[in-house]
Amino acid sequence: MSEDLKQYVLERNKKGMKAFKSMDDYGEWDGFYNTFSRFYPDNAHFVFELLQNAEDANATKVKFELMDGSLIFKHDGSKDFNKKDIKSITGIGNSSKKDEQNKIGEFGVGFKSVFSYTTSPKIHSRTISFEIWNLFIPSLIDTQSVKDSYTTLFIFPFDRQDKPKKQAVKEIKTLFKELSDTVLLFLRNINSIEWVINNSKPKRITKTYKNEFFEINNTQKGKSNWLVYRDKIKINSHDKPLTVSVAFSLDKNKKEIIETKGEVSIFFPAKKETSKLKFHIDAPFSSTVARDSIVESADNNEIILSIAKLCANSIHKIKDRGFLSMSFFEVLPIEDDELDEFYLPIFEAFVEEFESNDHNLIPLEGGAFGSINSSIYCSRIVRDTFTDQHDIYKLLNDET
Repeated sequence: MSEDLKQYVLERNKKGMKAFKSMDDYGEWDGFYNTFSRFYPDNAHFVFELLQNAEDANATKVKFELMDGSLIFKHDGSKDFNKKDIKSITGIGNSSKKDEQNKIGEFGVGFKSVFSYTTSPKIHSRTISFEIWNLFIPSLIDTQSVKDSYTTLFIFPFDRQDKPKKQAVKEIKTLFKELSDTVLLFLRNINSIEWVINNSKPKRITKTYKNEFFEINNTQKGKSNWLVYRDKIKINSHDKPLTVSVAFSLDKNKKEIIETKGEVSIFFPAKKETSKLKFHIDAPFSSTVARDSIVESADNNEIILSIAKLCANSIHKIKDRGFLSMSFFEVLPIEDDELDEFYLPIFEAFVEEFESNDHNLIPLEGGAFGSINSSIYCSRIVRDTFTDQHDIYKLLNDET
C-alpha cells in the first residue's frame, strides 16, 4: 500500500470528520445524507457508474458477484488509484459543470449513487485500500488481495436500513437480466462483462471486433452483429475533442443492414430517451443526473449536427463494404416516423446526401449505382419487359 496515499487518506479522513461534525452540530446532516444518497432512482443505476469507472481505468474485463447481502465488483484496469481519484470519490461535486455533463469515468456525484444501496463501500486497489463512511469520509482498511488478473475490487454491503437486502438483490438482478448488447457496443476498452448470482453459473456479454465490424455474444440473448462508425468532433465549449458514434444492426449472412429499435446512448443506453431511429447513436450528451435522458443545451445541438454528418458519411462506407442495398432504405428515417425536432438533422442529412448529384448511392439492377436524379424506378413487369437498360432510357428520351 502506498505510504503517500495512506497519508492522503488520513488527511481526508480528518477533514471529512470535521465537516461531518459541523453539519451534525448544525442539525442538517440527516437531511443532507438522505437527500444525497437518494439522488439517483432506485433502479441499480450505480452498476453503470461502476462500469464507467472501469472503462476509465482502461479495464478490458469486469465481473460482478451478487450475494444475498452484498455486491462485489472487480476489474482489470491498468490505471491505479491516485490522489485525484481519492479526492473525487470522497468529494461532492468536485468536477466542473462541463465535465459532469460530458465526461465518462469521473467518480464525483456519479459514484454517490452506490449510497442508495450501501453506507460503507470498500475499495481495494494495488495502491490503496479504504472504505467510505457518511458519503465522503475515507478510512484505511486492511488490504484484500485481488485474484485472477483483476486489479481493483469494490465491495458493497447492503446495509441501508431503508432498503431491505431482498429488495436490493431483486433490483440488481433485474438490471442484469435486462442488460442489452449496447452496454458494450460503445465502450472502447471493456470487452467482457460477467456476473454471478449466488455462486450460480456465470453469465456474460462479450465483444469482439475488427475495424468497423462488431460481434456481441450475450449468453442471455445470443449473438448480434453491428457496423459501428465513430468520429472525433470539436464543440465550442470543450477544449478536447469528443467522440460520437453510430451503430447499424447487421445480418452478416444476408450481407444486409437491418432495422432495430434505435437507442440513444450516453456511453450506456439512456432508458428514457426515444429517438424513433432504427439504429443506435452514442455521444457525450448533456443529460439528467441519472443519464436516462438528454436535456436541452447548446452543446447537444452541436453534437446532434455532428452525428447527422457522421450518419451521412457512413453511407459511403456502407456502400464500400457492399451493404448498400435496397433493404438499407428500410433503416433510414422517413417523414412518417415523426422524429422529434432534436433528431431531425439526422433525417435531413440523409436526404441531402442521397439527393446530391455528386454521389451515386441508389442501388440499380446488376449491382450498379446511380444518383437519385439519373435513376428510374419502375415495376418488375416493366423491368422484365426491357431486358436492356438502355432501351428504357431511349424510350423515355423519345430516341429511336
